[in-house]
Amino acid sequence: MTFYPFLCFELPKSEFYERVSRWYDTISWIKYNYKEKKKWKKYPGIYKIIDYTYGIEKKDGKIEFDQKGYKRDLMESLITTMIDGKKIPLNIVKKMYFNVSNRQKYDQKWNLIVDMACSIFKKYNIDYKTQQKVCALPEGWFVYAPWDEYSSFMDFLEKYAIKEKGLLSLVVDDKDVDKEAQFFYRCEEPTLCEQLRRTSRWASGDHYFLYGSRGSDNDQEYILIDDKLFSWGDIKRLAEEEYPSWLVEEGIRNVVKFKWNKLIVNKYTEGELYEPYRSDPWLLDPIGPPWKVVGKFKIKTCEINL
Repeated sequence: MTFYPFLCFELPKSEFYERVSRWYDTISWIKYNYKEKKKWKKYPGIYKIIDYTYGIEKKDGKIEFDQKGYKRDLMESLITTMIDGKKIPLNIVKKMYFNVSNRQKYDQKWNLIVDMACSIFKKYNIDYKTQQKVCALPEGWFVYAPWDEYSSFMDFLEKYAIKEKGLLSLVVDDKDVDKEAQFFYRCEEPTLCEQLRRTSRWASGDHYFLYGSRGSDNDQEYILIDDKLFSWGDIKRLAEEEYPSWLVEEGIRNVVKFKWNKLIVNKYTEGELYEPYRSDPWLLDPIGPPWKVVGKFKIKTCEINL
């Protein structure tokens, strides 16, 4: 049992139990084992919520949030939220949405991030009564979309019969592309990140594209273009012995725009840090953009004819 000496609550035992039970019931998520054809509920703990929301995947596959002072504050906030019967803090929801919009940050534990995201999004929908689903899981089919774009994204998927064609098992409508470029490639401002801003989906007549993945753990990422699958490409990281695992030398392919019946695809290459970050990359803030130029890179561009 974990004790939290910095918190003190005075509640009748029955009310305390009711509030804690409601917290875990509204943040639980149903998993399905396809081999055994069984369902079960997962109940994420406070530590896991914080680690998976704010932590970084390390070389050994563990996801941990190492900033002890901030972690303590987050823990106190979540426990207070649970006991007081308050809504889940929006900073948790927004940060987790940012995580699932950045598949390339996770080499080994992506499926666990997906599970945690579904739990957090479910609670958000219940607490704030949005009446919209952010995760959908009918027989292995996942959908991720911002809350204000969910309906239009589902219309897009229905129009092009994405689910029926069975080409993808997880689809993403990623609108948080500016933050992604700044976080993942450590670039500074819009002018520097411009060529890395990813367009989440596009459609015109019979032509369309979107991002998604497939496989038993949704670990094979693709760009789906007019019913044809194209790999995102592999991430080449800077030497893991010397750098944090989230710093890269070469990134994935990003569809950045549509022009004259062609999709323009850019790719980050030859990433390199400036000093003093090259010698001590842990000087970089692991949670958000650095807001200053910390390195250099090149952009490779290709065109896909439709």
